[in-house]
Amino acid sequence: ETVFINANVYATNFDDGTGKVSRGDLIVNLYDRFSVSPGELELSWDGTDESGLTVDDGIYDIEFIAEDACGNQFTTRRYVGIDTQAPHVEIGFPLGFTELPIELRVLGTVSDARKGQYELSVSQDGSGQVVGTGLIDSFNVLGEWNTFGLSGDWTLQLSATDGLGN
Repeated sequence: ETVFINANVYATNFDDGTGKVSRGDLIVNLYDRFSVSPGELELSWDGTDESGLTVDDGIYDIEFIAEDACGNQFTTRRYVGIDTQAPHVEIGFPLGFTELPIELRVLGTVSDARKGQYELSVSQDGSGQVVGTGLIDSFNVLGEWNTFGLSGDWTLQLSATDGLGN
């Protein structure tokens, strides 16, 4: 039996006081009585509004309504996140060609609007080791590195990935 699919994307409103999410304005109508046969169906949204413009970063509410020929309906909603910004990472110390102490505390900042994790590693000639990990929104000490007996040029690398994969 044929089923008709309606799918709409709505902005969401977040109430800081109550922590509740409510539906905002209609952003785009993805499908209007799209006819499908029984089985699995994959629907997608490209992150644009009715005008074809990319929407702002945020959380969006996608409502799917399936209706059969008798008028019976099934409705489900999914929240999706749009996040085009990578986390901000910055090493504050050491900078450049600084002579390093034996017990080095690497200072810096990792921040993002979304939760995620960072990793601080050191390497020489492509072989490296992790010297610090933590959650995004970390400030100050990002990792500790014992430089005793080391010589030559070393590279500190700070990377972060937020909860949406940036």
